[in-house]
Amino acid sequence: MTKSRRIMPCLFLAHGSPMNAVESNRFTDDWSILAGNMPQPDAIVVISAHWQTPSPMVTSTHKPATIHDYRGGSQALRAIRYRCPGAPDLAQQMIQRHPEISADSNRGLDHGSWTLLNKLYPAADIPTLQLSLATDYYPQQHIALAQQLRWLRDNNTLLIGSGNIVHNIGYWMAWAQGKVTNTRWAHDFDQTIFEAICSQRLDILADYQAIDGAALAVPTDEHYLPLLYAAAIADTDDTITTSQFTSTGFEADCSRSIRFG
Repeated sequence: MTKSRRIMPCLFLAHGSPMNAVESNRFTDDWSILAGNMPQPDAIVVISAHWQTPSPMVTSTHKPATIHDYRGGSQALRAIRYRCPGAPDLAQQMIQRHPEISADSNRGLDHGSWTLLNKLYPAADIPTLQLSLATDYYPQQHIALAQQLRWLRDNNTLLIGSGNIVHNIGYWMAWAQGKVTNTRWAHDFDQTIFEAICSQRLDILADYQAIDGAALAVPTDEHYLPLLYAAAIADTDDTITTSQFTSTGFEADCSRSIRFG
């Protein structure tokens, strides 16, 4: 029997400011470039930095609400309702295959999901669910779960990890106000992580706290962990494509997105 070929890439997208949902800039252009020429998925699974539960959960509602879980933002942003269908059948498949996963029949899509999808799939016509980040899991357990989810790619399902390799809001605000200027740590940490991805060193990704600059780059782990899902669900022969910003600096070091496949 011929082995089925996984045609669906997986993505890790730096979701950045919620305002990206209504703006066009180099970061939203980056998402579109990385997601370009992909086959139309039958379903989407998003692992967002903004949903954490003690053990893994999936949204199982038929019509997920648009959760505005952020501070500030414009009236246009607040008015967005991303009215995609849910994916309860896929949620049930995931629960049956992976008993550690349970269902949340009430939760909708947080801004780590819909701000990206509003740009990539504005028609909002693809069934979508979220998989939570289990706070009781070590990085190695997140990787193990992701590897078990590789069957999603065989079923024309797009997996998106939504977060940031480098994410330090306090430092970002100080940098924007000109109070700090040394951002070399962000560049070095980002480069080390990307090199580990390219060499398929999941052990380095899991042990990220041992890397110089980790305390600043990942002061809390919720934005970093979605990367582990995209990297671990990838195949060894996947082509890796990453952000190609025309300018460098702290913003670029905090905004790397990656396509696998």
